Amino acid sequence: MDIPEPEITHIPMLSLDVDMDLDDEDSTCKSRHQLMEDNAVLRSNLLKAREHDKERNSVLVRANAQLVVQGLHAAQLKRKLFTKEQKKETTGTKRRKLLASRWGRHLTSRKFRDALKKLELEDNMAAREKQRKKSIRELRKEKREWRQAEVKRRQQQRKIDIERWEHDRDRARAAKEKVPAKPKAVKRADTPGSIVERLEELEEEAGGETDEDDEDEDDE
Repeated sequence: MDIPEPEITHIPMLSLDVDMDLDDEDSTCKSRHQLMEDNAVLRSNLLKAREHDKERNSVLVRANAQLVVQGLHAAQLKRKLFTKEQKKETTGTKRRKLLASRWGRHLTSRKFRDALKKLELEDNMAAREKQRKKSIRELRKEKREWRQAEVKRRQQQRKIDIERWEHDRDRARAAKEKVPAKPKAVKRADTPGSIVERLEELEEEAGGETDEDDEDEDDE
């Protein structure tokens, strides 16, 4: 949620044309024309005061609305920060967990350094294992895609061979000659060595993990 920059609006100053002498004068001594002029001035001041009050209330409403929006934004940031901190707490490094203790410890002691080294070694091994599994998945996917393309190629070649054989068969029958033998199925090409060798190498590292795609596919 994008929060607009806060808009600082000051309450406008009220500029009234106030004639303080009106309070000191006796209205009974004024003419009708003077009273009408005084009344017009008072009405003008009253109108200005009402407009000022309306604008003041509008400024306050906008300011309160901005406070609400900013409060929502602050709450959103607070939730994000809490989620981030919780994630760090649950998936933090083992180094932090090793240090998480209310008891003091000597960070230069041999036991602490050995424990820290062991944790770092475990982290490195886990990262390598994760990368190895990812590489195996990618190679297996590449192998499956190659096999699918190979199956399609064999099927297309088989179709061409059968159509050619049917043509030769019909021609031989018409000429009362010996019908040629039906062509054999197209032999499948070998899986590219780069895929096989790399996959076997990675599976050996896993202790002989088998490939679920090892079974030959029958496309005939």
